[in-house]
Amino acid sequence: MMNKSYETIVETIVKKASISKWELESRIEKKIKELDGFITKEGAAHIVALELKVKLFDENQKTNIQIKDLVPGMISATVVGKLLQKYEMREFERNGRRGAVLPCLVGDETGRVRVVFWDLILIKKIEKELSEGDIILVKNVRIRENSGFVEVHAGAEAAIKINPEGYYIGTVLGGSLAPDRSYNVSDIEHADNPGLYEFTGQILQIFEPKRFLACSECSKKVDESGKCRDHPGADSTERVILNFFLDDGTSNIRCSMFSSESESFIDLNNFEEEKGKTLFGWFTVKGRTNTNNVSGRPEIIVNSIEHVDVKERVKKLVEN
Repeated sequence: MMNKSYETIVETIVKKASISKWELESRIEKKIKELDGFITKEGAAHIVALELKVKLFDENQKTNIQIKDLVPGMISATVVGKLLQKYEMREFERNGRRGAVLPCLVGDETGRVRVVFWDLILIKKIEKELSEGDIILVKNVRIRENSGFVEVHAGAEAAIKINPEGYYIGTVLGGSLAPDRSYNVSDIEHADNPGLYEFTGQILQIFEPKRFLACSECSKKVDESGKCRDHPGADSTERVILNFFLDDGTSNIRCSMFSSESESFIDLNNFEEEKGKTLFGWFTVKGRTNTNNVSGRPEIIVNSIEHVDVKERVKKLVEN
């Protein structure tokens, strides 16, 4: 089982595309900025490789990634696991078009992960041919984060093989789903390096929410025609970005949270009223920090937010 590091990916592209390392890394950094930091360096390198028509893997070579090594932002990944559970298929309708979603739980010797299938043809094949205990290989998937856990998403571009030759999975590692790494509990002032952080503080300012259309499959912003570059057949759905400042007494940080209107932590239909209720409240946020290219200050893309009961928090501190 193979997982190519960022350095190995860069080395492969430089060799196959006859491009300098400096130029390649400049293109990778540009791609990260284009996607507002919502992708890892490895994921951005994969995109640049596709643009340069560079194949990073030998088609005859096993290139699946172990579950413990899955990182949100990876694209065109291959995942192999033993089917542990097949959940109920759910059908839905959007903009007059029917669709379906089928979540499954798979595992290998390193962990467990939720695999979500969105393509009706794949779903029918899985429903008919795949049984618990079978090994499934899924190609061309995207790795995303959902509530702090890694998830594998397989759309129309994905392909599957059931019980493929040459693959063996021993005892599946028990325990919970694969986490998206642990969050560093830190003061805002000391969060110098980009990474996953947990901050607790007061919301001092909330900005007017901004709405945009995003791909229903990968959540990227669609173009002017309402189409996603990676998933032209997918529906578009309205998403909201809410920006606010959190202050923990040591410093403050700009927070950006992407969600649907129904998932927002405040009622956006009564924004001004909810804003008044929320300001100066205490909250714990978890997410990934990066550095703003203009201000040079850290920012955080919020994955989850939770209201903090200050009286209960003080009580626990006194008891301890």
